[in-house]
Amino acid sequence: MLARLAPFVEKFVEHLTDLGHPRLTVTCYSDPARHFADWLCRVGIVASDVDDRVIDEFAHHRCQCPGGRRGKLVSPNYVRRVRRFVRFLAESGVVASSPACTTPAVDPRVTEFLEWLRCHRGLSERTLRLCEQVMRRLLPALGNDPATYDAALVRRVIVEEARRSSSSSVRTMTVTLRGYLRFLTASGRCRPGLDHAVPTVPHWRLSALPRYLPMADVERLIASCAVIAMLRPIAQPWLGDFPC
Repeated sequence: MLARLAPFVEKFVEHLTDLGHPRLTVTCYSDPARHFADWLCRVGIVASDVDDRVIDEFAHHRCQCPGGRRGKLVSPNYVRRVRRFVRFLAESGVVASSPACTTPAVDPRVTEFLEWLRCHRGLSERTLRLCEQVMRRLLPALGNDPATYDAALVRRVIVEEARRSSSSSVRTMTVTLRGYLRFLTASGRCRPGLDHAVPTVPHWRLSALPRYLPMADVERLIASCAVIAMLRPIAQPWLGDFPC
């Protein structure tokens, strides 16, 4: 089965390359495709029988396949890449129908960004899902062409979000957006330095403390000291030498 699907894996690699994906992204998709093809061979499933049920079975199999994978189960993102390969097989006429997409389509640049974070920053899947949610929210306002991004647009997007989101949420957005803009700059898709245009959300420790005390509070504080001084001789026999 692997030998039969091997030419389509290579065509899949060529297809992703023609779409402009960098080598890292292509590898992150081609490895699951080869793994899936090898698994089909091991369990004796022919390509024409591949459907959502087969993909779900692959998603839950206790992986003992060659390749040096650490976990016994594959991740949801790993299965999502397998589904992308199966859709390519359907377009090539190898599979009867394309499997249903369980999640909304993600911009290819965001997919590459998440893979970049996974491979080079070692972020957890939970953090990557949070980054994906942030980018889904920001991309409609940013637009689909990174070459048109400028400092005014970047600042305007964050300022608009700050008006309807909590400060903690906006801080998460700014951190994610800076990383995304740096990724685009590194891949030559937007002008450099835009990450510096992302506004900083003020956050100071103990910022909830008042900067000064009203006069009435000062008077009460002084009065409380006088009361303590009056009570000290009375309480001294019970307190002994304990300072108060």
